[in-house]
Amino acid sequence: MATSPRTARRGDWGIVTGLALVLLATACTAPAANPTSSPPPSVTVVLEESTFVPPGGEAVDGVPVLTIPVGTTVTWSNVDLIDHTATEYLNGFPKPDARFDLELAPGASGSYTFDEAGTFEVGCVPHPAMQMRVIVE
Repeated sequence: MATSPRTARRGDWGIVTGLALVLLATACTAPAANPTSSPPPSVTVVLEESTFVPPGGEAVDGVPVLTIPVGTTVTWSNVDLIDHTATEYLNGFPKPDARFDLELAPGASGSYTFDEAGTFEVGCVPHPAMQMRVIVE
């Protein structure tokens, strides 16, 4: 039996409608992109002239202070000509169970991600007067 042009077109619409429904169902079940997600924050503290230099240059009682949100990765970058460390301190001394103790030769960098709120002292072991504070909110 021969198919008339009118019948062929009607069959084509069934295929088109079916494809449209499949595409619509796929679009509805695909995971939605989260437009509010962004990469974790990061910040760099420069070590130069035997000083921690955080962005913004805030200081309290002569001690450089960096205020960051929880989850921020801090990178210490030594642009000085001598070795330094970025070490967690407690009461002005290296903390025995320090979360981080980064040895930073000239030109080297090291990072730590602050995953909890609090105030953290940071110091340089070979240069005890070289200290800063990180406030994590």
